[in-house]
Amino acid sequence: MHSPSAFAKLRRRFAARREAAAIRPRLAALGRTFYIIGDSHVSVFAGRERLQPFWPERRRGVFPNLRVFHRGPVLAWSLAREGATARGRELAFEVLRAEVPPGAEVVFCFGEIDCRVHVQRQMERQGAPMATVIGGITANYAAFLADVARAGWRPVVWAVTGSSLNTAEKVPGLPQFGSPRERNEFTRCFNTQMRAVCVERDHGFASIFSRLVTNDLQTRGEFLFDGWHLGNRALPLVADALEGYVRGERQSAV
Repeated sequence: MHSPSAFAKLRRRFAARREAAAIRPRLAALGRTFYIIGDSHVSVFAGRERLQPFWPERRRGVFPNLRVFHRGPVLAWSLAREGATARGRELAFEVLRAEVPPGAEVVFCFGEIDCRVHVQRQMERQGAPMATVIGGITANYAAFLADVARAGWRPVVWAVTGSSLNTAEKVPGLPQFGSPRERNEFTRCFNTQMRAVCVERDHGFASIFSRLVTNDLQTRGEFLFDGWHLGNRALPLVADALEGYVRGERQSAV
């Protein structure tokens, strides 16, 4: 006999399938293919409510025109240089060269780990204000985007979404520093700086961050399927952002 929790999981699985099916026509109507490269937060674009495996392994997504490539726990800070621990720059360019046609629009999804783990620690270590620490991260991310554009692809930044609901610092495999509200404050600052970069350099920028948090910067948990990552309830917001971009809104509001 199934437990109540098992029935709840089964109901959620069927609900997630319905939510993905309902949004599929809107995403198909975009009329173009987006290649999405980044950390585990790319998984929402697959519409499966589960984390995508690391490329080159791939799990087929629900939406044919959203091509999703999970490159592991890569820091935005590390993208400007080769030889970083996670090899973020090398891994991103491996996907670009192997999977993405020249001139294609590439959505980059990086920065969540920086905001969750490193900003608070670097503020304490450096004795520097939030904007200064985040400015070092966004400068590196901007340099990477410039290299991508020079190589012939069209970069689009997907803004970092609301931070996890978890308040504990020690979560196995998922370290974090600062309260959820503080992490969302870091995230808002990061997204604001990245939007300014994208406006200056005419890169795309798409964000649903403001719709994922309350007025006092608490994460709206109903959009998360595991307490950390966006689930299919967020797909209408994703579709709104991509539709706005396709209509000509090159840089959305944060």
